[in-house]
Amino acid sequence: MSRLEELLPNAAVRGVRPDCLVTVVGATWYGSDAVELTYKDPEGHVANMLVYRDDEHRLEVAAGATSATCAGRDPRRQPDR
Repeated sequence: MSRLEELLPNAAVRGVRPDCLVTVVGATWYGSDAVELTYKDPEGHVANMLVYRDDEHRLEVAAGATSATCAGRDPRRQPDR
């Protein structure tokens, strides 16, 4: 479990997407209990979502992780356009 305060740029995080690690691009706080998280998946797609204190139990900042691949996907394959 990680705290919302650990969602810092370039952190690799488990639990945002069910199938892979994502990389934090940025985090905008709304009060002390909610963060708008902007992240990038391994294919380079950028997305954002609101994350709340109640979500902390499913988030884990992956120490030492520098790259990620999504489960079931070949990282050498180009994304569909």
